[in-house]
Parts: sequence; C-alpha cells; structure tokens
Amino acid sequence: ETGFILVSANGGLNQQRIAVCNAVAVASMLNATLVIPRFMYSKVWKDPSQFSDIYQEETFMSILKDDVNIVKDLPSHLKSLKLKAIGSVVTEADLPKGATVDYYLRNVLPILRRNGIVHFLGFGNRLGFDPMPYELQKLRCKCNFHALKFSTKIQSVGSLLLERLGKHRRRKNMLLEEQLLGSYMIIKPEESQTSKYLALHLRFEVDMVAHSGCYFGGGESEKKELRLYREEHFPLLLERLKKTRYVSPPELRRAGRCPLTPEEAALVLAALGFSSKTLIYVAGSQIYGGES
Repeated sequence: ETGFILVSANGGLNQQRIAVCNAVAVASMLNATLVIPRFMYSKVWKDPSQFSDIYQEETFMSILKDDVNIVKDLPSHLKSLKLKAIGSVVTEADLPKGATVDYYLRNVLPILRRNGIVHFLGFGNRLGFDPMPYELQKLRCKCNFHALKFSTKIQSVGSLLLERLGKHRRRKNMLLEEQLLGSYMIIKPEESQTSKYLALHLRFEVDMVAHSGCYFGGGESEKKELRLYREEHFPLLLERLKKTRYVSPPELRRAGRCPLTPEEAALVLAALGFSSKTLIYVAGSQIYGGES
C-alpha cells in the first residue's frame, strides 16, 4: 500500500456523500488506506454531525472490505505529523473540478509515496465521470447505493416521516424505501393512493445566493451583505475569480447561472402546468430575504 488518505468533506449532505464515494474510488486507484472521512462544520447548516452520526460505520467498512482498506483512525506514528508543513494537504484549489484518474496518478500519488499520507481538505466535486475506468465507476456506485446506509436513528425518523406523508403519496418504489430505511420500513397494504406530490429543494439560502455572484434586487445593503459573506466563507472562490474575466450579475443572469428566487420557482412550476392545488414538500434551510 502507498499510504493513508484523510478526507475532510465540505458542503451539505449531498456534497458530503459524493465526496465520500469519490474518496473510496481515489483510495482504490492509489492503492491507499482510507480513514473514515470527516465532515467540516458549515456555518450555514450549523450541523456538527460526523460520519457515524449519519451513516452506519461498520456496514460501510464491511461492504467495501474487499475493495478498499478502510480504518477508523490514523496509526499513532502519523497523528503527530504536521501535514501542511510536509506538503501533504491538498485543498480544493489544488485539484481541478472533475479531475481525471491520470491527474491523481501524476499529482497526488507522488505525495502519497513520499509522505505516506495525503489530506484532502474540502474535496468537493474533485473526481470526474468521463473518462473513468469501469471498475472505479462501479466501485463509486457500490459505495453510494450499497455501502452508505443511514444510521438506525435516521432510518427510524425517516420511516416516521414517510408514514405521515403516506396519505398524500403513491407508494411505487418499495425497493428504494427498503434501501433507505432498512428494517424500519413500514408496509401498509391499505395505504392510500389519493394524490401525487412534488418535492422541491428550493436552495435559496444565503450561501448559495452569495456564491452565485448574482444580484437579486435588494439594493446596496444586499450587495454589501453578500460581498462580506463571500469574503468570510468563500476565500478560495474569490482567489479563483481574480484570475478570470469579471462576469457581471446581469451577464450571469442572462447565462442562466443564477439560482431561482422563490417567486421565479413558482412561475416555472406554473409554466410547466402545476396548479395551485399541487401538493409541494419544500426542503431547505432558511430562505434568504424570507423575512422581508
């Protein structure tokens, strides 16, 4: 083996899940041991949860045991190393988005061989899909659809939520529910078949709004607030933007690169034919500007 891979994944649950499975694939391609990934604290979501709070750690390790060596912690002789000082910290700024296998072999493997350890800090969407060797893509899918099982506490709450939603929804994908809820899945033959529903992840929280660089009509106070937020939370983004051509908010909007406001989302749904009677379950955190 070449060494150990540490991963500190950022973003929300979806980004963290992608990062975990990418880490499994990278550990396999580099013939390295993967330490159970850590989740970085987000000031937006304010969720201190770590891997074992969300997923079944033992199941994750067991299902992937024939593919990747996974451990819960570093060996003691590596814990005292100052990883940044020896050049073993690889940030999102060091890796291109959707990096190829060849990129990892040329740029990361030498660090791993030299120091015996690499720490991917951030590690968002940093492994591409094409070109991707079939076996690695298969492993990534195995991680995502089989190895990452929600913790029993989450499965229990999820089952309760689905039971409460049951009177409003058609239950078609029993296999998916079994995959997500395991033994906590509740089967009711008499379950209602009354209506369809729409699940909408609006994603109009302050972090998404600020990251977009768009303007939403809130005047100078909005511009100042979002600029300060970017400076505090997205320093790497600002560094990247300094090296590229400035794109104005109107240009971003014309290019379709701005997140939809709640009003715009409603107009899109109406244009698609959804009526005011449509049952909509909205996911997300606090809507930016929602109090005004």
